[in-house]
Amino acid sequence: MTFFRNFLVFAVIGLVTVAVAYGIGLWRLAPDRSVVDFLDIGQGDAIVVRQGKTEVLIDGGPDRSVLSQLGRVMPFSDRKIELVVATHPHDDHIVGLLDVFGRYGIGELVIPRALSGESAYRPLLERAERFGVPVRTVTSGDRFILGNAALTVLWPGDDCLDRLAGLEFESGEHDPVNVCSLVFRYDHCDGNGCRRALLMADATGISEALMLEDGTLPSADLLKIGHHGSRFATTAPFLEIVRPKDAIIQVGEKNTFGHPGHGVLLRLRHVGAEIWRNDRNGPIRAVPEGKGFGVEER
Repeated sequence: MTFFRNFLVFAVIGLVTVAVAYGIGLWRLAPDRSVVDFLDIGQGDAIVVRQGKTEVLIDGGPDRSVLSQLGRVMPFSDRKIELVVATHPHDDHIVGLLDVFGRYGIGELVIPRALSGESAYRPLLERAERFGVPVRTVTSGDRFILGNAALTVLWPGDDCLDRLAGLEFESGEHDPVNVCSLVFRYDHCDGNGCRRALLMADATGISEALMLEDGTLPSADLLKIGHHGSRFATTAPFLEIVRPKDAIIQVGEKNTFGHPGHGVLLRLRHVGAEIWRNDRNGPIRAVPEGKGFGVEER
């Protein structure tokens, strides 16, 4: 009986030890493994790109709820984010980033050079200075290598604001800060091939037209659509080039903007994209695999 009791005690201790170890390394990846998480933070954007032990946070949503979401996708023992990207200085993308400083060590803050003079960036830049985080301004063509994955800036160039001068816009379409927000191409390659995603931030139809004009738009397996599904983005000419298999919409439930637009959903269905939405699916994860991405609710 004593032996059996001792066996149970050691078995329980072993299970607890394994559970704790599993919890600490819950989402730790092998060096060549990558995942992209689209966090459920309401009406805003927050994306985590993870490659092995390296994390990139692209935008932080409208409030501190990003912290609890980060806790769901990052290992408990990992308190550093190598890159934090603020695609443009609108509250629904950067307010949550203010709370990330101090909670995590941050290797570098990245903002678009075309918008680096915007006063709305000031609180974020002051926070970076306070915590000794270097700031890098980027432009189209700049690239971040993440093991066997890469993030390439597709848009904007330094002359983005100048290119908008004299253009005619439909009412509600022209916000220079949205038009010039950072757009990334994400490429992941392994022994099974390569797959690609486009992360469009709040880029509008004007951004898309200028990228089409520049000839920089590629096809993509996965598309994080621009501006939460605004009717002024994700245009038909844009989708004819990109033709995604999966489309992610970062949008809040019962938002007051009417996002996503009905026409946007129709256009996505027309090109055969499967639609995923944070307001209906909650947190969404995309894992590079095979010839595309495995997408699932989290």
